Amino acid sequence: MSKLLFSTILTCSIFANISAQAEPFTYAPDFCDMQVTFPEKPFIETKCLNAGAERNCTDIVTFKKIAPPDASVNFRVTCVEYTPEELATYTNEIVEKTLEKLLSDQGFEAYDVSSDDVDDVRRSTTMSVGTKDNIPYIYSGQIWIGKKSMFTIEAQMKGDKNDDIEATFANILRETYPVGLKLPETKTIQADQKP
Repeated sequence: MSKLLFSTILTCSIFANISAQAEPFTYAPDFCDMQVTFPEKPFIETKCLNAGAERNCTDIVTFKKIAPPDASVNFRVTCVEYTPEELATYTNEIVEKTLEKLLSDQGFEAYDVSSDDVDDVRRSTTMSVGTKDNIPYIYSGQIWIGKKSMFTIEAQMKGDKNDDIEATFANILRETYPVGLKLPETKTIQADQKP
């Protein structure tokens, strides 16, 4: 019995040390005009489609953090390489309608959809705030069109108020921007600070 207890304590201590040593991870593939930094390495899955002899692969990046009993934050990121001619067909109107459909498919209603330009990158964003299944949520969807890629980020925060979850949500969104863009130095929001 004491060997089992010792083994359990050792395992818990190893996992605690691993999570305490987690370092920020920036996802910025060479072909992508954008980058995003997570507090630790997210789950990255590569999905491929075969179109004849050509194989088309895309990374699906997901990051989730849960704070019991029901607060969580969930991010989903993709970046797809396109030719400038293909990217030119994605007008602000088309991208905004795509965002509205993305929300609609998930049962959310778009609160605000807008587009702007940031350092040679077009950005369309939407926000949805409400309650689903009696659980409060905030959803942010963004599509960024650069010179060589389309970057999509979906961010959802749900559950009761939790400072740690709110800080994670705000920090990841703040750390999403065009590669090479010089930002003023900012501090990471801590759980006991307001985003």
